[in-house]
This record gives sequence, C-alpha cells and structure tokens, in this order.
Amino acid sequence: MGELRRAAEIVRELKGYARVEDGLNEVVRVDELVERLRRLWRWHHGSAESSPRLEVQLPSGLPELRGNGNQLLQALLNLVRNAEQAVASLPEER
Repeated sequence: MGELRRAAEIVRELKGYARVEDGLNEVVRVDELVERLRRLWRWHHGSAESSPRLEVQLPSGLPELRGNGNQLLQALLNLVRNAEQAVASLPEER
C-alpha cells in the first residue's frame, strides 16, 4: 500500500511539473523546491547502488523566493542533469 501512495504522489508531482501555471509570482521555499527535486531524482533513477547520488546541503535560514515554482524546479532539474552528464563523461577513478 505504501508503494501505491508513493506512486500516486509521484503522479501528482509530475502533473504539477508539467502544468502551465499563472502563478508567476508565488512564494517558493527553497527547501521544499529541493525536496521536490530529490523526489523526481529518486523516481527517475531509483534506489539502486549504481544510481547517481544527489547530495544537497542547504544552509538554514534561506529566504523565500517569489516566482513560478514549477519553472524554478525545471531550471534546477536541468542544472542537475547537466552536472550528471558532465560527471559521467569523466574518466573513472582507480
């Protein structure tokens, strides 16, 4: 049952991510935005040991942003994907 709830949450998240919103000036909390990014990352990559790790360290007391949360999420996701591709092209450590 827990997996069904998790799947439903992911579907809701993806629907919100894909939806065009009028909220261009909404309050966005960075910690919540990063948590959404982590959920999408885990959904996309799964939890296998071979999956790339996403490590984020946020300082406490970050100010809230104003903007479109879905567009900000997309920008973060693009940055993380670019970083993933850059790291994947590096030679393996010995």
